[in-house]
Amino acid sequence: MFKRTADIGLDIGSNKIKLAKVKKKKCEWQLIKYGCIDTPPGLVEAGNIFVPEEVGAELAKLVIKLGLAGQRVVSAVSGQQVYIRNMVLPRMSLSESREAAVYQAVSFLPIPIEEAAIDVFPWRDFKDEDGEKSEFFFAAVPRIQVENLELVCLTAGLKLAAVEIEPLAINRIMLPQNASGVRALLQIGASRSYFSVFRDQNLLFYRTLSSFYKNIGFMAGTEKHDIGLHNIQEKEFKNIVRDLFAEVGRSVDYYNNRHSEEKLEKIWLCGGGGHLKGLDEVLAKEISCEVQVADFLSRLILPAYMDESARQEINHNFPVALGLAAREVI
Repeated sequence: MFKRTADIGLDIGSNKIKLAKVKKKKCEWQLIKYGCIDTPPGLVEAGNIFVPEEVGAELAKLVIKLGLAGQRVVSAVSGQQVYIRNMVLPRMSLSESREAAVYQAVSFLPIPIEEAAIDVFPWRDFKDEDGEKSEFFFAAVPRIQVENLELVCLTAGLKLAAVEIEPLAINRIMLPQNASGVRALLQIGASRSYFSVFRDQNLLFYRTLSSFYKNIGFMAGTEKHDIGLHNIQEKEFKNIVRDLFAEVGRSVDYYNNRHSEEKLEKIWLCGGGGHLKGLDEVLAKEISCEVQVADFLSRLILPAYMDESARQEINHNFPVALGLAAREVI
């Protein structure tokens, strides 16, 4: 339907709104343009956009500054009201499979089906003792979240080309398309965090983590909170980290119990909170699983003028925007 692909990612967070434009070069992406602005206070929280017109008006300033007016963008929905599930259905046509998936969703979606934006993606066919089957990735979100995203873009002078969920964007920018094996992503943001597991390029497991991680993103990178040296002073922060370990541990156990043939061996830390000094080492010890801070710069070609501070900002804060931008790039 469209002649041009979208090569711009829009990441709307509760603290920052980020735009990134990329260009594909062999197995890497070249960063062409990027920028961010502060999110207007109180207008975005845990993936929900409360006043899209005001958010769009603020975003328009960044759009004009970067010279992106009228461009097509890919953005993401997030938060606890993102519902995903892997479905196994008898082999049938794609249109019939979509109808069957929506019919099943009535039994487990906590929102009315008519108020949900739904998409279904087939990812493998197989055969068992009951016959030929197909496995699908099912995703749903309250329709109002997509409509608010569209209104933000319209107000800002952008065209919303596609919407997806954040783990897919991060996985895309982190590893080559031919990467294989099972891996997990632990994304720790200022107001939204989640744990996701991929096999190859397919999302197997997704869990939104509790909102008590809200302050982790603001504390990231400060020497004051050196987890590895147990130098954390604030009682509240100690509780946040303790709860983080507990909830991640439960998520790992839940996944491993359901997939005993391919247990998790490695977790990648992403997001501002994921770069807290020493968090990877202590978390690995607590949950008995290898943990490593994700490095997104290895797949990026950055402008030569960037200093180390700018490079780290891209690595820590722009993976979602970069992964969204790479979605339709050929």
